[in-house]
Amino acid sequence: MRRLLDLAREVAQIESRAAEGARHDHDVVFAALLRRLEAHFGAELAKLRVLDFGCGDHNPFSLLLSAHVCEVVGLDVVPPQHEGWRRRVAWEGGFRSPRALVRGSIEYLKAVRGARHLSRLAPYARGQLTIIQYPGDRIPFSDGHFDCVVSNAVLQELPGPLEGYAAEIARVLRRGGFIDLEWHNFYSLHGHYRGKSASKNQPWLHVRDPDFERRLNRLKTEQAIAAFKAWFDDIVVLSHDPAYRIRGVDPDFEPEGAELLTPELLAELSAYPRELLTTRGFIVQGVRR
Repeated sequence: MRRLLDLAREVAQIESRAAEGARHDHDVVFAALLRRLEAHFGAELAKLRVLDFGCGDHNPFSLLLSAHVCEVVGLDVVPPQHEGWRRRVAWEGGFRSPRALVRGSIEYLKAVRGARHLSRLAPYARGQLTIIQYPGDRIPFSDGHFDCVVSNAVLQELPGPLEGYAAEIARVLRRGGFIDLEWHNFYSLHGHYRGKSASKNQPWLHVRDPDFERRLNRLKTEQAIAAFKAWFDDIVVLSHDPAYRIRGVDPDFEPEGAELLTPELLAELSAYPRELLTTRGFIVQGVRR
């Protein structure tokens, strides 16, 4: 009964969460990405061919970027929303599985409503926009095809060594091309998928529990740098807060959860620097060698 109630609650909240998510994507996350790209490319931004690596099933940043650049390709292992409900259910496990049928239907509805709300916020697309599902290995484009590769909240979910993904990203990027790859910091207060209430009630439990959320790879900044340094120069890692303000750049940067770090918690988490525990996410940037 409790599972049915939770499911009903999740379905009832699809519309409101889709609207809230679209507004956040547009006003906060994408706005920050666009500022970073404008700072690097300037007037050349309009001429770019961009790969949105791990674009999601409703590809918010691919859609929004298409208003500012020449060409955008959104790439993900998840079936894109425009390919329909059947593809999503099949990807979740197929029609013979009740769980896959329910979960696939819910995720499809989330993608449809999210895309609908986002389209109302997005300006008219002037560039070519293509959304592709791929198996997660070789990126289906020729060497040096893109001028820029971006991603949001993807690197922390990649299985296996990050170097393989870095090599593929480098392969499809021209010499002098640019990466801007954001990931959510696992070691932050909200570096998990359990929701805000869990963070408040049991802060940093996911960090203290070694068996928590195995699909998250616990990526650290030094690992990201090591993965990309074979192909990229001028590598920097930027720290951002929940509003995507950059530490050391934006004067109103706000550490996440600093008020919850009691002396007892600090002692238990002594293996992790305080700055790591209070940084919402990171962005690795670099120029293709």
